[in-house]
Amino acid sequence: MLTSTICALCLSAAPLKESHIIPAFVFRWLRDTSATGHVRFAETPNKRVQDGLKVPLLCGECEQRLGVWEKLFSEQVFLPWYERSGQPIRYGDWLLKFCVSLSWRVLRHVKDQNGLVHFSDPQKVLSEAALTRWASFILDKAPHPGPFEQHLIPMDAIHSHTFEEVPQNINRYMLRAVELDLPHGSDAAFTYAKIGPFALFGILQPTVMKWEGTKIHVRKGILGSRRYVLPAELFNYIKDRAQRYGSILMSERQLDKIDADAMRNIERFRGSGTFAAMNHDVRLFGDTSVLRQSKPTRTN
Repeated sequence: MLTSTICALCLSAAPLKESHIIPAFVFRWLRDTSATGHVRFAETPNKRVQDGLKVPLLCGECEQRLGVWEKLFSEQVFLPWYERSGQPIRYGDWLLKFCVSLSWRVLRHVKDQNGLVHFSDPQKVLSEAALTRWASFILDKAPHPGPFEQHLIPMDAIHSHTFEEVPQNINRYMLRAVELDLPHGSDAAFTYAKIGPFALFGILQPTVMKWEGTKIHVRKGILGSRRYVLPAELFNYIKDRAQRYGSILMSERQLDKIDADAMRNIERFRGSGTFAAMNHDVRLFGDTSVLRQSKPTRTN
């Protein structure tokens, strides 16, 4: 679908394409590695979908520009990490371009949806500055993203922990979830893009929160080779997202359909990324972590 208006990135008047906010390759991966070959989102758990959110946003030239970096990330980082989790991966200057382009899309989309009503006035000002700076970097008009850094966290399964009240779907969330958000507090604000086994944070409000080993550099670097130091608040945020992700229940009818689909192709189910993530949660929490929750009995 093409709509003739203004490209949100280069600001040229041109036909706009239906642009993915989360790149299309993420949803292809999610389908291909799922237990059933189908995808469902937490917002609409009873509905199968084939693709992610698309909105009229970019002209054809800008769409192609971002597509180059998406292809490089998919082929050189995303799929290799999924297939050989924990192995260091070298990257070039294209990775920061990809990260900035994804953070820019997340922020622009949420702003278009709700005007950033949950942000303070200073955070709104910073968000506008980030959009401008990120766009300039994407279009090769700025040498780097300035103070609006990109932090990319490759995720692996949790085999043990010392935290309290960890959601029993934590591995399924960390390894499989796809979502976007704008987390914020009184002195911090970020973009958040969860794309399978990666979490990307785009800094909107610079803080004293400590990050080590996660910042994506302008020219080159290595993913997965160093010890990561993350803000303590970050894991609490991820736990909250996992809790929310797991609290949205499907109807019994849809759960029966999923079970039937899995049983029709048991080999696919056992070899799927869905099953692998479930197994990690079972090893961590026991069988109850993957059992259906009983619906509460209604009393008068």
